[in-house]
Amino acid sequence: MERTMENPKPEPADANIVPGMTLDAETRLKLILENTQDSYWISDLSGKTIYMSPSVERQLGYTVGEYLGMTLEERLPAESAKKMTSVLHEAIEGARLGLFRQGSPGISFELLHRHKNGRLVWGEVHASIVFDDGGLPVAVNGITRNIDERKRYEMALKASETRYRAILSQIPDAVVIHRKGTFVFVSDAIEKITGFKPHELVGRSIVDFSDPAEVPRLNEIGNKREAGEPVPGFHESRILSTSGEYRDMEVRATLLEMDDKLFTIAVLTDITERKRADEAARETEGKYRDLVDLLPTGVFETDLNGRAVYVNDQMYRLFGYDWMNDPLPSSIFDTIAPECREQAGENMRRIAGGESIGPREYTCLRKDGTRFDVQIHSSVFLRNGAPIGMRGVMLDITDRKLRERELLKANKLEAIGVLAGGIAHDFNNILTAVMGNLSLAAIEDGLPAEARNFIVEAERQIIRARDLTGRLMLVAKGGVIIRKDAPVAEIIGDVVDFNLKGSKSSYWVRFGDDVPAIGIDGDSFSQIVTSLVINASQAMPKGGVIEIDVSRHGSRKRSAKARDAAGEAGLPAGDYLCLSIRDEGIGIPPENLDRIFDPYFSTKPGGSGLGLAVVQAIVEKNGGRITVQSRPNEGTRFAVYLPAADRPA
Repeated sequence: MERTMENPKPEPADANIVPGMTLDAETRLKLILENTQDSYWISDLSGKTIYMSPSVERQLGYTVGEYLGMTLEERLPAESAKKMTSVLHEAIEGARLGLFRQGSPGISFELLHRHKNGRLVWGEVHASIVFDDGGLPVAVNGITRNIDERKRYEMALKASETRYRAILSQIPDAVVIHRKGTFVFVSDAIEKITGFKPHELVGRSIVDFSDPAEVPRLNEIGNKREAGEPVPGFHESRILSTSGEYRDMEVRATLLEMDDKLFTIAVLTDITERKRADEAARETEGKYRDLVDLLPTGVFETDLNGRAVYVNDQMYRLFGYDWMNDPLPSSIFDTIAPECREQAGENMRRIAGGESIGPREYTCLRKDGTRFDVQIHSSVFLRNGAPIGMRGVMLDITDRKLRERELLKANKLEAIGVLAGGIAHDFNNILTAVMGNLSLAAIEDGLPAEARNFIVEAERQIIRARDLTGRLMLVAKGGVIIRKDAPVAEIIGDVVDFNLKGSKSSYWVRFGDDVPAIGIDGDSFSQIVTSLVINASQAMPKGGVIEIDVSRHGSRKRSAKARDAAGEAGLPAGDYLCLSIRDEGIGIPPENLDRIFDPYFSTKPGGSGLGLAVVQAIVEKNGGRITVQSRPNEGTRFAVYLPAADRPA
């Protein structure tokens, strides 16, 4: 074996090499081994590897020294090691028995190899027996190719008179050597790629077989390489085939100096099918991406830290961003309300761990700070069996949650109505009896003045109790609404003057053009204005300005402001009087906005929690709506919409 490598026999003339050029077989072998992606190895008859090409490090991560120091069982899984030993043993025994002779076809089989990082890699092994001059087997040499990603590119082995051609015949990539753009050597593999035989290319210019559009770029790369300037380690090119089409090549090239002359040696990998597959994949991806962008549902991908990798157009619409000029926050957690972020992070960790937790609901933040409810369905996606991120869809469930809250509120009101209806009659009778007896006691002769004062105070408290019962009945189902035109301007003036007298708050009132009349009794409208004005004043303990605006909204006023307001309140088509009361106060915390109309919910010390519940009941029983907008420390705006009558106020 050693004599064969150190004292090679003269080889026959090579039709792929320019006549007169000095390129001995060992030099060519070394060049090929250092540039190929496959691993070349030689083992003795006991199975010990005595030579391994440097490409083993690219293929399996081991240095040559590390690889040679490992046993077969360390390099291969148990089944593969057993198969390797069995196949080579049979081949060697066959050679000893004369079944295989010098130049006999090699043996091919597939094995799992162990990469240095622990991953198992499929390799295709092509091996042959090496004989001495006496025809006796002395060694085994072979090629191991990584076929994990290139299994479709299997090559048939060719027997060759020399070790040099045996190695080249097992390499699927074409190896070429050129000087100043003229081919001086081309391996046999070029015929499989282009249809041209090697001797048809040798001596001719690369330009003759290159895409004309790429020639300037190829010349530039070649000139820079020969001048010692940095160039890419590999590049893509196109080479002509006998069918007239151009095949896509991945070219890895380096300089080679021989006889004081510079040559370029390159390995050409045919990537035509891969490029076509990539193009088809891009077209398919484009189609599906267009479909995803048309969905009315938000679609997103994130890494394991919650950073957005992909979002569709609906995600931008949901959060109020412009995808061209105003990108979404990089972290999906920045779009979730602070009180939901901890739970969102915990859910993400559970999903990344492989747990299926089903849909989850969160409150999110739009660009303008407004809040909305979403439902997220998500799952982990893997790469090479390891989680790398999350995929999911996001549904806007704000309307659904609003309906649920309205239904819950209605159920509460119905429950209160049942309770109030059951006790109101008896309670009023009791109050009437108590009031009658107190009145009789008050007219008794000789009643001390102090006792008379106690009776008057008791009568006053009974009147308050009757008023509370009345408000409770109004909130409850079945409350009676009296249809009667209320003097809007007069009531607003009287109520605001009376309730703000002596307070630190000031106000202004603005009436728009064509303010309509409303079919609601004066007491009910007065109750609405009173509650909202008192709330506004109490929200500004240090004083401030209360802005009251009265206007028409609906079909007779088609301004954008009117349409937005009507849409905000969820009103059916028609004309409405809009009463807007805005303060500069402390605002309402976001977590309380959905509860302020609930009966008995109050954040004020000693508050009954019936004021806004009564207002909402009055408004809705008269066919209207009430909305609220508020931010902490920025004030609150209540807007009441009541159906308009067919005449001015």
